[in-house]
Amino acid sequence: MPRHVAAPRAVRRAVGQVDRRFVARSAQWRPTPMDRAMITLSRSANKGQLWIGVAAILVASGGNARRGAVRGAIVLGASTLVASRLLKPLFPRNRPPEHSIPGTRRFGELPTTPSFPSAHAALAAAFATGVAIESPIAGYFIAPLAAAVAYSRVHTGVHWPSDVVAGGVVGVSVALLTRQLWSAPLNEPATTDC
Repeated sequence: MPRHVAAPRAVRRAVGQVDRRFVARSAQWRPTPMDRAMITLSRSANKGQLWIGVAAILVASGGNARRGAVRGAIVLGASTLVASRLLKPLFPRNRPPEHSIPGTRRFGELPTTPSFPSAHAALAAAFATGVAIESPIAGYFIAPLAAAVAYSRVHTGVHWPSDVVAGGVVGVSVALLTRQLWSAPLNEPATTDC
């Protein structure tokens, strides 16, 4: 087998082993109230609903946060196209088997779309990065929420860890690409009335 073919297979095999080990180990965790919170958080981010709500709050805040909401909303759409319409059909990976995660952590039937990459993680990373480009302070507050949404997809058994990592890379990349299309304005100095 040619080296250029064997290397990607070896990488996929190694990543798959890490994924399976993490999921198997996490399946042994005892049920906690966090399980319910992760299910709720994961559901709230379906189709970007959570991020649209956060964007509305940022718009009401004005200034850099408002610009962050606009950029964040735009990259939501772009990252959805890249993750769901472009990459998922190219990499039709199966989701973790239903028996791999305890039932208390699952929120229903598995989605029928391919697992790789996680669109939830892509949207979370894209929105947080898009906001941070315009308003680093707002980005600091949103980043933990984005990370929690991404993790919730693994916790609830909907995605493998590498799906979430890849989704995060997609989201950050799409958001950073927007800087090439239009740059973030420098923070304007405060003016004083004379």
